[in-house]
Amino acid sequence: MQWDRGIQESSGEYIWIAESDDVAAPTFLESMIAKLEQEAVAMAYCQSMAINEQSELTGCLKGWTDFISHQLWSRDFCMAGTYFAIHFMALKNVIPNASAVVFKKGCM
Repeated sequence: MQWDRGIQESSGEYIWIAESDDVAAPTFLESMIAKLEQEAVAMAYCQSMAINEQSELTGCLKGWTDFISHQLWSRDFCMAGTYFAIHFMALKNVIPNASAVVFKKGCM
């Protein structure tokens, strides 16, 4: 509900739902926006890493999707949203962290 309100109140072209307990690499937004600047791309997301209370790296969340494909989430990829939804999101939410996603507001 709060995400919806925040999106409605936003005036920018891109939406990033940065959750309060997450951190991002200094180049995160730059990297995601570069992908979104391609005309046909509506959403960009990246691999998530787990950290502890001391901000120490404790693992990678790639295992979240390994049962579907060991290879696909090991590199950048681009595919049609419908294909992605039917073949991956229908099986499981393959995006384990909302803070890893940036999308174009106009594509909602």
